[in-house]
This record gives sequence, C-alpha cells and structure tokens, in this order.
Amino acid sequence: MNIEKIERIRNQVLNRDWSKNIVPDATFDNLDRAAILKVREQYKLKHLALIEDVDTRDDITFLNKAKITLNGKITNTAILLPGKDEAGALISPAVARITWVLKDAPGGYEHFHTPFILTVDKVLDCIRNLKYSYMVGDNSLFPKEVTHYDKRVVREMLHNA
Repeated sequence: MNIEKIERIRNQVLNRDWSKNIVPDATFDNLDRAAILKVREQYKLKHLALIEDVDTRDDITFLNKAKITLNGKITNTAILLPGKDEAGALISPAVARITWVLKDAPGGYEHFHTPFILTVDKVLDCIRNLKYSYMVGDNSLFPKEVTHYDKRVVREMLHNA
C-alpha cells in the first residue's frame, strides 16, 4: 500500500457526514407537512414501543429525535426527505433530484424531486421488477410468485443514494 492511499483512508474518519450539515438559510417552513406525517408513520413502524411518544411530540422535537434535524436546525437530510421541492435549492451545489432512465427508449426518463420520503415510491414504481413463479417443495400444487427485486431493498438503496 502506498502512503497516499493510507492517508486518504485515515482522513475518511475526519470527514463530517454531509447529511448532518446544517442548512443555514432553511427553516421549518421549508418542510412539507404531508412528508413529515409520512416520516412519523414510517418511524412508528420501526419503533413500535415509541408509538404513543411519537404522536405526542411536536414536529421539531420529533424530527430531532428521528435525527432528521439537529438541535432544531434544518439539515441536508431534512431538505432531502421531508423538504419541499423548492427547498432543494438550499443545498446547492448538491442537486436534490433522482432521475430514472430507461435506456434506448425515446422519452424514457423522469425526474423526481423532494420530498424524497414521498417520491421514492414513485421511483420504485418505474423500476422494472419482473415476477417469477417457482414451485416450493415436491408436494405443492401452487407456485410461489416473487419479484426479482425485494422492494424494501430497492427502497433502502434509493434512500441511501
């Protein structure tokens, strides 16, 4: 291994997580109300023990708890997940857009904008996810149908992208 590569690896630890960066000009008015409700809904699915707690918290406290905002300040994550479409300009030079492309098809593309918590399912619907049938075991009369890609995995990949 060369020294330059070792130093790059060491410096990765020093780099701050971009998603936690505070967006200085952003306010809670830049967040979409329907998207915040969706964040609450998804949070409750993952944290069953906190369902009552989630419902009693105001938006600022809840989004802090969910690590979408930081100390009541809007982060890049807040702009991307529950942020209004026009709020994407606040994180420039980053571009808050997902582009789906169907190769070799005229007009085979579509752009999706924030709030990604709401639009990621629309992106997922564009992805060709063929169904396959297969027989389970030797004594089954009915084939099992599955999709080529697990929707949860694709959704997670889109959120992480």
